[in-house]
Amino acid sequence: MSNGLITRQELGQELKEEIDKINVLTALPTTTGVANAYSVTIAGLLNLIPGLKVTVKFHQASNGASTLNINEFGAINIIKPGGRSPNLKAGGIYSLVHDGVNFQLQGEGGEYGTALASDVLTGKTIGTEDGIISGTMPNRGAVNITPSQADQTIVNGFHNGAGKVLKVPVPVANVLTGTTIAGAAGTMPNRGAPAQTITTQGGQYNIPAGYYSGGSVKAQFANLVAGNIKKGVNIGGVAGNYEQGMQLKRFTGSATLRGGSKGTTTTIVTGIQSDSVFVILEDYSSGVQRRTTYFIQKGSKVTLMDNQYGKRWIEFTSGGTLRFYSEDHMSDQDWGTSDDVRVYFEGCYSALV
Repeated sequence: MSNGLITRQELGQELKEEIDKINVLTALPTTTGVANAYSVTIAGLLNLIPGLKVTVKFHQASNGASTLNINEFGAINIIKPGGRSPNLKAGGIYSLVHDGVNFQLQGEGGEYGTALASDVLTGKTIGTEDGIISGTMPNRGAVNITPSQADQTIVNGFHNGAGKVLKVPVPVANVLTGTTIAGAAGTMPNRGAPAQTITTQGGQYNIPAGYYSGGSVKAQFANLVAGNIKKGVNIGGVAGNYEQGMQLKRFTGSATLRGGSKGTTTTIVTGIQSDSVFVILEDYSSGVQRRTTYFIQKGSKVTLMDNQYGKRWIEFTSGGTLRFYSEDHMSDQDWGTSDDVRVYFEGCYSALV
């Protein structure tokens, strides 16, 4: 071009370039290659310049960041206007504009989030790269939970905020001190493990209220051994083996029954409370000394002599008196020496009452 005039040759070249641009804009090439790394050939396109717009049909869907290599000019990133990678569909026709660095996808309706059907309340819909989808999240409304001894699962879904975990009434008097349940501190005292001993009959240990981890109360009585307990008797789990003989009480007195003591009664001992006695008598007859023990029950008597000379006996009355009685048939003179026949009371024994 000179003097502001264009030559025929120059005009022909400009017309050719414009025709080439028209061919580029109207061409609809289909990509080749593998997913995410696409190639395409566009006839008449000599170089890549900012603002270049191409329309391409993609033969395979993308599954991540993708590039487009036109006429072996080099792989150029394909992005959305916001910078993210587009979701290209197999057979999809897309318009791309070269911004000097990347190919920007034209005609997108905006960005989509990452929500899935399970993230959207049932009965509602949401737009995605795949189109409109319906929500599947169940509407639970207000859910109240009553605490129990077992774990309770909180079901998935939408909760409207009006549900609650019901309060737990805690009887703090029945909860050990130092223990907190549902925010309520226990007041039951910890008594530990007491060790007490009862040493007296009828003794007791008063148990104060509270918690006990064990402990013991022991009955311990002095001299509570088998040898101190009558055989056949069990006291506090101790079986007795003591066998006691009869305990006797000795009564003493002075009385002599002589020959010739005709029709006399001599009281020996009074106030005997037992039902029987053992009486020890010593008698002399014709220079012979003898000692004899007699068992006499209350209200009865034992005959000491009964012959031609008379009768003598010893009696234990029902009133508890021990006495001699004589019914001799001869006087002292008839007996001769009065000491020839005589009975001495040595003593008697009764059961201890």
